[in-house]
Amino acid sequence: LENDLLPFIFHYDIISGKFDSLNEFSNWHENPEFLYFTKGAGKIRYNDRVFHVEKGDLAVINSDCFHAVSSDGNLEYYCLIVDLGFFLSNGITIDKFSFEPIIRNVDYKKEFEDLDKLYRLRPEFHCAKIRSGVLSLIIDLSQRYRIEKIEQAHFQDQVKDVVNYIKSHFKEQITIGDIVRRAGFSRAYLSRQFKKGTGVTIIEYLNYV
Repeated sequence: LENDLLPFIFHYDIISGKFDSLNEFSNWHENPEFLYFTKGAGKIRYNDRVFHVEKGDLAVINSDCFHAVSSDGNLEYYCLIVDLGFFLSNGITIDKFSFEPIIRNVDYKKEFEDLDKLYRLRPEFHCAKIRSGVLSLIIDLSQRYRIEKIEQAHFQDQVKDVVNYIKSHFKEQITIGDIVRRAGFSRAYLSRQFKKGTGVTIIEYLNYV
């Protein structure tokens, strides 16, 4: 996140060619993420579901949800990550609800283009204007697309524990046997849950890190 005045991450992403992160590695974080697609079409992995996305769609990644974006061709989108504290400090109880994961047929193009212009040009009072723009966006989404809190499935916590263990011990040349013993589950069960949560096998992930 940029700083205390701008507790956001904002950038423009382009996926081109054969890159397919659904077959790469899902990630997660506690801060909600908003992806507004401007060109092309692709897919987004959201926990154990996969959605088709295209120009004009808005994907909302709720807190701590596994996610990854992919495209067989070209896909372009704005990415906005908002610190959890920004919601709470403005009286938006994001800890008590979730957003719909995919929002279609609603044009948020202007909101994201305005944010992009403010970040690039940095005019007078740009911090206040960016905060105002982000706040207006999340108020609108909270009023129109709020749903009952999505509780994380137990298997997701299990998978996150395994991923964290691998990241912490990858230099030790750990094996699947080590991971299974650490997790306390059968190899077959853990392999199924890991693939379900991340989109890749444990071996593929070990080779990656």
